[in-house]
Amino acid sequence: MPIAVVLGVEPGLAVVGGMPLPEGLDESRYLGAVFGEGIEVVPAETVDLLVPATAEIVIEGHVSIEETVPEGSFNKYPGYNATEQSAKAVLHVSAITYRDNAILPVLAAGPPVEADDTETGTASAAEILHLLHAADLPISSAWYNPEAALHC
Repeated sequence: MPIAVVLGVEPGLAVVGGMPLPEGLDESRYLGAVFGEGIEVVPAETVDLLVPATAEIVIEGHVSIEETVPEGSFNKYPGYNATEQSAKAVLHVSAITYRDNAILPVLAAGPPVEADDTETGTASAAEILHLLHAADLPISSAWYNPEAALHC
C-alpha cells in the first residue's frame, strides 16, 4: 500500500483529520471549502499520491500488508500506557524530501489533556452540534470535554 507521511502541514489539516467526516469525504477538499480555496498539492516523488505543497517533510514508501515487525512498547494516543510489544506493519521508505531548514513539528504523546484531545474534541463538538441541529433539537452549543481523552 503506498503511503506518504507529511509533517509540518497547514495546521487546519490536523484539525480536519480528527473530525468525524462522512466516509469518502476528502479532508483536504473539506478544508479547501472552509478556506474558500483549495489546498495546493503536488505529486509525491516515488509513490502515486498527492501531498500538500507546503509540507515541511514528506516520507514516502509502501506499507506491507504481509510483513510485520515487533514494535514498542510505546505509550499510545490518547494517554494509553503500553507495556508490551505488538506486531505492526512494515513501512518500506522509498524517499524523504524536505524544505531547506525544515521545521519538524513534534508532540510528545502522554496523558490527557494534550493537543490531539483539544483538536479532535473541538472538531467533534462541532459535529455533535451540527447533528443536534439537524435533529431540530433546541441546542445552542456543544462541548467535548478534553479531559475525557475522546472516550465517551
